[in-house]
Amino acid sequence: MVNPGGQAYLPCYGKEFKLKIKLNNYEAFNIYKIKIHGDINDN
Repeated sequence: MVNPGGQAYLPCYGKEFKLKIKLNNYEAFNIYKIKIHGDINDN
């Protein structure tokens, strides 16, 4: 789920990530900006 500000919170962990976007309607769109915040834990 994405909030009205276009933010989504994804609690997860791993070394590599792939994003998949699912739309209700087919329409062309471009991602012009993506910002990812995370914590690094080397345990």
